[in-house]
This record gives sequence, structure tokens and C-alpha cells, in this order.
Amino acid sequence: MIIKVNGENLEIDNQSTAAALIVQLGYQDQRIALEVNEAIISKSKHVEF
Repeated sequence: MIIKVNGENLEIDNQSTAAALIVQLGYQDQRIALEVNEAIISKSKHVEF
């Protein structure tokens, strides 16, 4: 699957979650916004995406 992170395309495993990707990219200790199809996703729902 290809996603866009900070304006750049990134290929990830289809089974990966947003929470896992945040850790993989090293953003777990930073304040971030997660947007999926133009909707902001709350931190409590990151494991669902």
C-alpha cells in the first residue's frame, strides 16, 4: 500500500496500523495529527487505522 506522509509517498505493509507506522517513523513521542481521507483521527483510534 502507498500512503502519503508529510507530502511524500511511502510504501507500507497492508497489515500495518497507523499506530505501528507512527512508531516506525519515530513520531511516537511527538504531537502529530493523523488524517485519513481528509478526516482527523483521534489518538485513541490510531490502532484502528
